[in-house]
Amino acid sequence: LLNFITALWSKYPRDTIRAIDSSFYNNDLTKLILTCVFNPAQLGFDINNEEINKKLPERILTLLKSMTTHLPDQLLQSFYDIALEMTKPDGLYNLTKELNQHSIHWSLIFTITRGHRLLHDVRLLPKPNQSEEYAKELWTTMLSKMITHEEDFDKANLVLTVDTQRGLQALLDYIIYLGIK
Repeated sequence: LLNFITALWSKYPRDTIRAIDSSFYNNDLTKLILTCVFNPAQLGFDINNEEINKKLPERILTLLKSMTTHLPDQLLQSFYDIALEMTKPDGLYNLTKELNQHSIHWSLIFTITRGHRLLHDVRLLPKPNQSEEYAKELWTTMLSKMITHEEDFDKANLVLTVDTQRGLQALLDYIIYLGIK
């Protein structure tokens, strides 16, 4: 379905908007696309497969760029609303909330972080109002999850697996993207 929708929107955007009834763009489709942005594993995508890991965000970016360019504002509004709902402080894909979990799912941190940045880039999710402050909060939280300060030494709190490394790298890239100084 994602390939079909992406092909239509990227090759024939003007025809697609005329050919497909606006009822097709309901909240369920919007939630499906946004879930693919934030947590593709929930939809069955294997993010450990490097080809999927590389091509899926590119395909979604192509789709969203085309949709944001050609869809009327009233149809895009559900994307804005649902993206904000999913990322609000108690939302399913709130980055700070996920980082503050007792047991961090680094593969989810990776996809949520990548999803935030992708949606900022296509202007379907605004950057936080205080981007630099938010970046500092993420930085501090990330460091506190990584290191415990003992009396005589600092102790690493995590084992560097592929998921942990990808999650940390994506988080650090996002922190820099937001403008930490």
